[in-house]
Amino acid sequence: MSTNRTNTLYQLDSRKDRILHAVVSDYIATAEPIGSEWLVAHYDFGVKPATIRSEMAEMADLGYLKQPHVSAGRIPSDLGYRYFVDTLIDVKKDFDLPSHYLLQKLADRATLENILIHTCRILSELTSYPTIASQPDMDQITVRHVYLSTAGSHHLVIFLLLSSGQVTHCSLNVAEIPSPSRLQEIANWLTQELSDMPFNQIANITHIEPPLRLAIFAPLISQLKDEILSVLNRLDDNRLLLEGTNLMLRQPEFQDIRRLDAVLGLLEQGAVILQLLKRFIAGDSVSVLIGSEAAVDAVKDCSVVGAQYTIGNRPAGYLAVIGPTRMEYKKTISAVDFIAHHLSDLLTEVYLQ
Repeated sequence: MSTNRTNTLYQLDSRKDRILHAVVSDYIATAEPIGSEWLVAHYDFGVKPATIRSEMAEMADLGYLKQPHVSAGRIPSDLGYRYFVDTLIDVKKDFDLPSHYLLQKLADRATLENILIHTCRILSELTSYPTIASQPDMDQITVRHVYLSTAGSHHLVIFLLLSSGQVTHCSLNVAEIPSPSRLQEIANWLTQELSDMPFNQIANITHIEPPLRLAIFAPLISQLKDEILSVLNRLDDNRLLLEGTNLMLRQPEFQDIRRLDAVLGLLEQGAVILQLLKRFIAGDSVSVLIGSEAAVDAVKDCSVVGAQYTIGNRPAGYLAVIGPTRMEYKKTISAVDFIAHHLSDLLTEVYLQ
């Protein structure tokens, strides 16, 4: 599991480990500060409340706990949550769901976008938090095939089959439509030229030179190239999918309308969220971003648990859950890991096999 430390973690002794585990677990469950009397009443630490208070004071000095109000109990700090996630929980076997569950739920979802939308809904159901998915990174997507078809005397329809499995199309007004055989020849040549070329390279093509046999169609080919680029740009601008934002209202932290408004406002800024996901999610393991680690004020009270999903072992996009820092980390990390792996398997099976 990938982590994002902003401070050096000081290794606690076994008693402090148990106390921190109890404080984090009980605060997650109750949303109420945890005091020494509570811990002594609910756990067998084998020491008096005064010893527990002293231990908690030391842990506060180390930055693992904080006191929200005078005379209140303690709650975990961001550093305390980080220590809990990195050191005190084992998520390897916490989540058990039949692998066919996801496949059955998504079996009838024909398009990649629909599969991702319903994946988000499933993950929100499992975790009770809002879920974000990015559609495949256009820098990782290539054009697999170009198809051209007529739709009237001056209209061409361009169909693009992408390496992500997506099929997109657009129409183009032209002065004159070539014969069917020439149209097929143009489509084949464009496929050959653009196949396996990443989106960012297509964007850098300033001029596309057809072979001599198609030179007469150079203006049309230039139009087609521009329209293909326009289609890819539109896909790139509409890549973030979000489900379950209403679930934020269930969390006590977000009964404060200012906190809720800040988070929901950020979630509406797709480009900002996407950059955040790109910055902290890496490799094939689950990554956890806690509160202030994001260095984004709107999510200072939130944690994000995310992972990449792949198509044919190539990174394709991101799947993430956002919730309060008082998040059920063990359950959420396990769920994200499980769903991301099975989503990757499903997309690989659907689009590459």
